[in-house]
Amino acid sequence: MVQQQEQYVGGKALVAVLLFLPCAALLLLTRIYGKLEPSGRFIIDEPIVVNQTLEMGNLSKNHSIILNTSYKTRQNASFAWKDKRNITGNYSPTSSLLLNETALQNQSIQRKNDTTKQQNISLSSIEKTNKVFSDNTSFTINETPYRPLGTHENPITMVVRMSGEMGNHLAKLAYGYSLKWLLEEDYNISTAIILQHQDNGKWKKCVENIQTCFVNTRSWSFSGVANTDEFKQRNQEQVELLGQNNSTYFEFGNYCQNKDCILDKVQFIAKNLLNHIEDETSNKNHNITLPFIFADEFASFSYFNDRYHARIKSLLQFDWKNPLCCNQIADSDETVLHIRGFLKEMPRKGKRYGFEELSPRKMAHELLQQLEKGNKVTLVGRIPDGNYTNAMQERGLNARYMTGQSPTQDFCFLMSATKEMVGYTMSSYAIYAAYLGNATKARLYSLKSPERLERLGTSGYFYHYNWTDSVLKDRVAFEIYNSEEQDEIELAQKLSPRETK
Repeated sequence: MVQQQEQYVGGKALVAVLLFLPCAALLLLTRIYGKLEPSGRFIIDEPIVVNQTLEMGNLSKNHSIILNTSYKTRQNASFAWKDKRNITGNYSPTSSLLLNETALQNQSIQRKNDTTKQQNISLSSIEKTNKVFSDNTSFTINETPYRPLGTHENPITMVVRMSGEMGNHLAKLAYGYSLKWLLEEDYNISTAIILQHQDNGKWKKCVENIQTCFVNTRSWSFSGVANTDEFKQRNQEQVELLGQNNSTYFEFGNYCQNKDCILDKVQFIAKNLLNHIEDETSNKNHNITLPFIFADEFASFSYFNDRYHARIKSLLQFDWKNPLCCNQIADSDETVLHIRGFLKEMPRKGKRYGFEELSPRKMAHELLQQLEKGNKVTLVGRIPDGNYTNAMQERGLNARYMTGQSPTQDFCFLMSATKEMVGYTMSSYAIYAAYLGNATKARLYSLKSPERLERLGTSGYFYHYNWTDSVLKDRVAFEIYNSEEQDEIELAQKLSPRETK
């Protein structure tokens, strides 16, 4: 009887070995060592085989874990699974779990013993005791609401911070939505935009004007969770979660307008979201995800303007038929010129901060030098300055100042120009009138002056972009002019003995 039983057990063992060998051969390539944390993440603590790829929540035919190429050489990477599965395996003496079948998230595991009774075992206790289980021990992972972040069902939050007045708001909306489109199109990352208004009270009138005249914004909220203590709390938690250096990759600001800067940050986000699984239970009382994206940047002379020009123009659709938005439109044969008037607004600091504009004489004789006597010019600006119209009239131009209109009505007039619209690159208001308008030619000028050179540097005073978009390339041109002081400096440099020797 004893001999028969031994033969039976031996037969079972032989069958088990024969069944296991093919699977074991396959698993040798994909065997992964790591630790299951109480949070439900499986932490890899050994280098990953180079030729493996990861598909979140999917298994290969042999039930082995499939890893993404971004994990090729990384250690301590973390991920979780979307589908509820069982895992079988054993804990090594080092507390690492060797998986030979896979599953998903967990906060506890259940050990099924020989008497089919189930015993809850917390991961922390297993790790503390370094308990080793036999090869045939089965672990069941309890399903918990972990889910990948950045999917259509669970988008990552993008806070877009508003500032300034109408022109700045338009430029920041264009940047935020362009970033959203880029993440979706190129990286399959979904975002949910939350707008954050500025701290001072002038945002209310600005938003009222925008929502009156820009059709698609009427349903948007410019005041919400991003202006509460929750944002401050989540911002601090983000730094703690990612670290000070890594958290900056989720922040778009500090003149991040060129393609290299934008893609550097976006690629970092895309790579690191693979590792991040949001715990729905710990975030259910929050409206801002961790991590989240923070955009505090303008799409002015940006990769986004070039790539998404038509889409931005559609997003910022203007209500031409609303009399609150449009009062008068430009004649087909007149040049429309925007005068921002920074030095009228900031008489003591404007020049030092780089907001100096062309003088009336320079504007009449250089900026508009192509115009002939009798040509019509209409000046648009918040602070009428008779010096400009006087200089143009002295040159024989038929110049007038547009007065008695609201900011949105002036914006409409600038956009309505068909012959030519001219503005200053320091004014986002003029820039967006050029981008969204109908002018056959829109000319945006920069000023070279001693103050602007000192503040912005030799490579920063000339704002421009080398368009690839055919419409912008044909319509929008960037030009540069010297101030009178800069002319004198450059002339003196030419005549100095050092230069003439």
